[in-house]
Amino acid sequence: MNATKLAIATVASLLTATVLAVFLSWVETQHAINIYGFSAMFVIPIGAIGCGFVSAIGFWLVSRVLHIRPTGAARFFPLLTALATFGIANYLSYTWFKFPNGASPSDVMSFVEYLKLVSTEASYSIGSSGNDTTIDRVGSLGYALTALQIIGFAGGGFLLSSTLTKIPWCETSERFMKKTAKHQRFFGEEGLGDQSHLAFAAMQATDIESVRSIVTNEQDKVKPRKRCVSLLLTEHACTHCGRHRHSLSQTERNGNNWAVTASAEFDEAGSPTLATAPPTPAIVS
Repeated sequence: MNATKLAIATVASLLTATVLAVFLSWVETQHAINIYGFSAMFVIPIGAIGCGFVSAIGFWLVSRVLHIRPTGAARFFPLLTALATFGIANYLSYTWFKFPNGASPSDVMSFVEYLKLVSTEASYSIGSSGNDTTIDRVGSLGYALTALQIIGFAGGGFLLSSTLTKIPWCETSERFMKKTAKHQRFFGEEGLGDQSHLAFAAMQATDIESVRSIVTNEQDKVKPRKRCVSLLLTEHACTHCGRHRHSLSQTERNGNNWAVTASAEFDEAGSPTLATAPPTPAIVS
């Protein structure tokens, strides 16, 4: 990984974290709203997850533009940035908040004491507006809630950065590949017939034109409610060296969910790889 590019991504991450922390602290001290304190069902820190996600945007954008694919310990850098955002936001609130007498917490207590105070003395409202229950003081439970916020920040940051590892990567040019095409064909209750067998056989033979012909055939369009199975062909290309990667997947519907039951991919540099062997379909004459 290029050290200069990683340094630029690091600076972008710190800037994003600082700007977000300033905003969170300003909202909290000026409007008494703790954005990262919002939670669902009292235990799911949706506010913290969202803030952690936003804190990683700087790293994600620079990584996409400069083609940085985080590997090893670098994958956890956005997670650390998210945690830094949490710490900076709390420290700014520690110095910016004013008591009625004009003093700030930093004038009368240490930062650690402040964190203990806001954790145990916080109040929570449970429920919707007009029909909620308020806990005036959470007490020692506040430590667990603060821990959930920290986990939420870390999880949100890691969630966004992890998407970088899922974008097709060209090992030759060391660049992210660009999606050039996406084709999907749906089938009804009658199933795939021999189309799955033919499509995956064409993938094994690296005959992408035959795969396209099968997947883009629209002579038997199926209405959304009657869709049961699909073949999805996704194509990516490296804009630098022209390398192409083709991915074929077969998905089946189970209730309201779709699950991948077979997949294969190949590119110009290697032979096809079957991640999941496709089932042998019944040949329909």
